[in-house]
Amino acid sequence: MTTGTTVAIGATDQAATMLDKALPAGPWNATITMKSGLVEVSDQATITFPEAGEAAPVAAAPVPSATESSTPGWLLPAIIGLGVLLLGVAVLLVFVLRRRRT
Repeated sequence: MTTGTTVAIGATDQAATMLDKALPAGPWNATITMKSGLVEVSDQATITFPEAGEAAPVAAAPVPSATESSTPGWLLPAIIGLGVLLLGVAVLLVFVLRRRRT
C-alpha cells in the first residue's frame, strides 16, 4: 500500500514500511496507526525479524485510539442531567425557605 491508496469499504490491503538493516531482530512491540479522514485505527503486535528474506504476516490486536474511551457514551449526559436536576432542587429549596420566612 502506498500513501494515498483508496481501499473500498469492507476490503483489505497490505501496508509495508522500510526499516534500517541495522535494526536488531527483536522481538519488538510494534504499533501502527492508519488514518483516513475522521477514521483512525491502530493495531499492535510483537514482531521478530527473520535472519534473511521475508517472514509470515503477524497477527495484530486492536489498540484503543485517543478518541476512544472506556467510559460509556451515556455517562456524560447523565452527569450533566443530574447536575441540572440538583441545581433545580437547590433553587426550589431556596425559594421555599425564603417564602416561609416572610
